Amino acid sequence: MITKFSKEKPYIHGLILLDCWEPQVHDHFFKDKYYINLIEKIKNIQFKWIVNSASRLHIDLNDICMANTIKFCQYQDDHPIIKNLIKHAGTEKPSTLISKYLFNNRTINIINTNDFVWFCTKYLENQMTNWLVVGHTWQMCTHEHALGLQSLTSITKRHPVLNFYATDYSFCKMTENTATLEDFEQDSMNWRLIEDFGYQLLPFN
Repeated sequence: MITKFSKEKPYIHGLILLDCWEPQVHDHFFKDKYYINLIEKIKNIQFKWIVNSASRLHIDLNDICMANTIKFCQYQDDHPIIKNLIKHAGTEKPSTLISKYLFNNRTINIINTNDFVWFCTKYLENQMTNWLVVGHTWQMCTHEHALGLQSLTSITKRHPVLNFYATDYSFCKMTENTATLEDFEQDSMNWRLIEDFGYQLLPFN
């Protein structure tokens, strides 16, 4: 629900991608359509870091994000980030479009809140505080994912310096459209509506 309003636009530092897998055959068209629109909207934003958060990923060193992650963890398979990736590994691959147009050498796989909080507070030393969140599917993985909106709400309550934002192109719905104002108004999460920008996720009281 919308509980607060603001005219102050945030400066976005980073991007969180929720379950942006390569689409299956039956949903390939509408998910690629979502990815293309998303890429067009954010391609010119200079993200300092991109966090790809997707479970069941295939451990593939040809995947730039996976290779970056392993290098970031200094090739130590006992590093918590690597241990969690291996624990939740599967056969999924990141979206080809997302990989080609968004991934770079500052893209990392992180799949849970503990690893994300460590990354932000210890490694980045709270130098990156404003994160844009995108992904699918609205009211499903976007909310219930290990690093989804419910978990991010908890993070922002425990670590008020960390802020999470969304826009009208952030989240893909089952209807093949994206979540917009009406969806955020009806959502169980608390949001601040930001004029000419989008929404900020707020902690529960």
